[in-house]
Amino acid sequence: MQRSITLLRYQTDFKTLSVTSRDIRPLEVYTSDLVVDGSGVNFLVSDHEKNLILFAYDPEDHESHGGSRLTRRADMNIGSHANTMWRIAACGIDRSNGSAIQPYSGAHITMMGTLDGSICHVLPVAEKVYRRLLMLQNIMITSLQHIGGLNPKAFRHVRSQRYSLSNPMKNMLDGDLVWKFNSLSHLERHELCKKIGTSPEQILNDLMDIHRATSVM
Repeated sequence: MQRSITLLRYQTDFKTLSVTSRDIRPLEVYTSDLVVDGSGVNFLVSDHEKNLILFAYDPEDHESHGGSRLTRRADMNIGSHANTMWRIAACGIDRSNGSAIQPYSGAHITMMGTLDGSICHVLPVAEKVYRRLLMLQNIMITSLQHIGGLNPKAFRHVRSQRYSLSNPMKNMLDGDLVWKFNSLSHLERHELCKKIGTSPEQILNDLMDIHRATSVM
């Protein structure tokens, strides 16, 4: 089956399921679940080419043709086949002092297990945090030496054996890469942050908030 995903609506009055929206491109889906950020809900899908693809139902988007088509919002290759997903509410309280972690109080962590035994997760972040960490990620790709001379950007690029007229959406942060900021020297942190117009303290606070929100196990 390569029919991608379909959003259905159950009508209680008629006791029937009706198609609300769907993805029209061929896609061999391994598993899917929701990405919840407060009142916002998107759909996360893994496929046979080890990609993660995030879909949204947005009737106001012209690409959705009035809501009849799900629109792609993000994609990334994770290097493993994710075959199961489940959701856990993000930790909205800092356990060290009891204060609320505001950006993640209504978010869910979408966990996933892969066929090679690894576990990974997806967490929605605020727009400002995303922009800041995206700039950090881009500068780390070009400024740091990587293991074996491999390119993290090329590795995370979505893969497809089919020719597509649409460009990859990206819009997902590489947590493994961004987290390496913690292991950099004091001088390296300051040099990177200077290039993107922020401070190491701000980046560390963003990473710490994410760590606290995902400390559920």
